[in-house]
Amino acid sequence: MNLRQWFTRYLKQASIILLLLFVTPALLVAQNKDKKSNNSAPSKPAPHPAPQAQRQVYQPHNNTTNSTSRNTVNRSVTRTTGTGVNGNVTNSRNTGVNKNTTVNSTNSRGNNQYGNNKGNVVGSATTGKNSVNTGGHIGANNSGSNRVVAGGNSNVRPGAVGSTNHTQTAIIHKTMTFKGRPADIQVRGGRIAHIHTQGMEIHRTLHNERRIDRVYGNGRVVVVGRGHGFYERPYVHGYIQRTYFVGGRRYAYAYRTYYWGGRPYYRYAPGFYYHPLFYGWAYRPWVTPVYWSWGWGPSPWYGYYGYYFAPAPYYPSASLWLTDYLLAENLRLSYEAQSQNSQPGPPPQEEEGAVVLTPEVKEAIAQEVRAQLEAERQAAAASGGTAAQPAGDDIQAPPALDPKHRTFVVSGSLDVTGANEQECSLTAGDVIVRTGDPDGDRVNVLVQASKKGDCEAGSTATVQVADLQEMHNHFREQIDAGLQTLAEKQGHNGLPSAPDTGTTRGEIAPPAPDSGVDSQLQKTESEADDAEKQASPGSIPH
Repeated sequence: MNLRQWFTRYLKQASIILLLLFVTPALLVAQNKDKKSNNSAPSKPAPHPAPQAQRQVYQPHNNTTNSTSRNTVNRSVTRTTGTGVNGNVTNSRNTGVNKNTTVNSTNSRGNNQYGNNKGNVVGSATTGKNSVNTGGHIGANNSGSNRVVAGGNSNVRPGAVGSTNHTQTAIIHKTMTFKGRPADIQVRGGRIAHIHTQGMEIHRTLHNERRIDRVYGNGRVVVVGRGHGFYERPYVHGYIQRTYFVGGRRYAYAYRTYYWGGRPYYRYAPGFYYHPLFYGWAYRPWVTPVYWSWGWGPSPWYGYYGYYFAPAPYYPSASLWLTDYLLAENLRLSYEAQSQNSQPGPPPQEEEGAVVLTPEVKEAIAQEVRAQLEAERQAAAASGGTAAQPAGDDIQAPPALDPKHRTFVVSGSLDVTGANEQECSLTAGDVIVRTGDPDGDRVNVLVQASKKGDCEAGSTATVQVADLQEMHNHFREQIDAGLQTLAEKQGHNGLPSAPDTGTTRGEIAPPAPDSGVDSQLQKTESEADDAEKQASPGSIPH
């Protein structure tokens, strides 16, 4: 290689080296500027996700305010616990609120047949705003068709129609003279509530059902509806008899009279007992379940109370059969009492597959039935079938206060005092549980199941011990009437054959019904009509 070639090659290499020395620092400076620029500039925000439906949890309150907001609520989880026996009643708890549910009602209740519901969503008919009701006594004079929805729990019933929880209306006291006798008048809400005059008491319940109590010499007439009541008079020493007139039929029962705590009470005295083997047949489970047709379909009361009561699909024992028997009898009486005062309104709306009187409530009643069957078996096995008598005045408490008896089926219409000293009504077929011992002549109860317009299920009230004892008396009477039907039909229509349907002497010989009871009832009703007409608010001098 000559000198010229070497020099040309050297210049090319030197040019490349010089180019690298100048270009590389410039590249490094540019890269640093890019890094600073990237660190100081804000990053581009990520796109927002699609809008989600807003979830809102409503806080408990009873009365809604005016609003037109849209209701969007959460899905609920429902847990319902059964009802115990002997007064051990467990409240059901519905947690959460309903999913996308709009309910129209005004001052609806928050209770179902087991107890207080927590988390029920109730809407306002005029505002559309939801509120959560925690149960208990709310509002006053509920009106319209109220509904309570509780997370899909089929056992929760619609709210009461009409005035379930009654605001304490002021009682106006007036006086007048009726047939030459002074009379004290109580007016409530513009109508007669009570009339007291010599020998006669007239009471109108919150449902406007009338009860007349009239004394005639040593007898007494009690009217609980048009052509429905009894005449009471002395029977034999220590006993009275009552001749009932119901549905054009007369029948009579005897009652033991005694005093406890300085007050008079009556205790049902059966006229006969069945042989012990028959009570055992009725007490123990049957070998095979019985499918029984009651034939109630055409009866007006049965359709009217379809939301409240349904017979069992089959009967494993007589105790459940007797439970449905006595419940049906009380509901029939309740419907007749309404019919005798005014035409019953349209039947309440029924929710498919749901009735208020659940199997748990019926089982509590069936346990009371079994306890009574065992008591009568023991009485039948005693010498001559005579039950033990009270030891004397002020010694033995009424049987309704026996710790073995806690669940009661209401047998007539009565007003009771509930929470906050407010009154509400119980009617035949409602179920209550005695929760404590008496305080004087009153005792606390829990309303376990009730019809629309009555004291709310889950609420507490106080009732008179005498009224509770009357419920127990009717309970025993209806069990004996049901046993008589079983004895007559045993071995037929699917009923198993009973081993022995013979009878033995009861506590006292059964009384014969008195004649002329219907005319005595009519006379008393006419007298009460005159008194109410004279005492009407427009006729009473101020």
